[in-house]
Amino acid sequence: MKINVVLKNAVVQVISVDETSADELAAALEGRGCVLRRVGPGLRLNAARECEVSVIAVDRACGWSAGLVTALRSSELACAAVVVLREGGPTGVAQSLRGGAVDCLVRPVPATVLLEGITNAIRCTRRWRGRVANAAVSHTAPRSSATRTHAHASLFAPAKTPPELPQDASERIEVVVRRLVGQSQLTPRKGEVLYWLFQGHRYEDIATVLGVAPRTAKFHASNLLRKLELDSRHDLPRLLARGG
Repeated sequence: MKINVVLKNAVVQVISVDETSADELAAALEGRGCVLRRVGPGLRLNAARECEVSVIAVDRACGWSAGLVTALRSSELACAAVVVLREGGPTGVAQSLRGGAVDCLVRPVPATVLLEGITNAIRCTRRWRGRVANAAVSHTAPRSSATRTHAHASLFAPAKTPPELPQDASERIEVVVRRLVGQSQLTPRKGEVLYWLFQGHRYEDIATVLGVAPRTAKFHASNLLRKLELDSRHDLPRLLARGG
């Protein structure tokens, strides 16, 4: 699905510590047909003010942004977040992704990269809300509030490693990839891309191995992650844990 189609009428919430960052994000989204909502870092989250993605612009990975990402990922809000850092390296990016952001970018961010990140986040939000809705429909029997909360929270929790999978990492990866290709969920080429993603290789490295351009490798990766309903490549351990 094209970026403009996904963004059309989507409510994008920009949470920024300064007006300059908010202005830059707003400029990148101008003319995309989305509804832009700009708020400061002190906002109180409200499920009634629904949005489909939150873009959090901060100087560096910090406690309040991590707490905000966690709150957004709850079953009550189920809103994917993209974190944009003013400064930071791999450590800051990894910290935000481990905290639950579906993408983390470091400024300056090309408009195309930002739009791809926001588009992916919107897809994640819609997928998460579908899971919550399906869980609500399939559990119609009266239950306590605590039980419902735990059940909904489990929709976002990492799966445990099934006991039948080999414990060796490389062997486990091969088993999962063969299983997905065998079930026709993936083509052999996408299976190759997935194998190298599991191994932690960059798109440039995967492109070299497959003899394609880095952009082609990224294109294959984006398609297979969408097909497997993964939020980003950083959600791959979840797929590996549940065995495909």
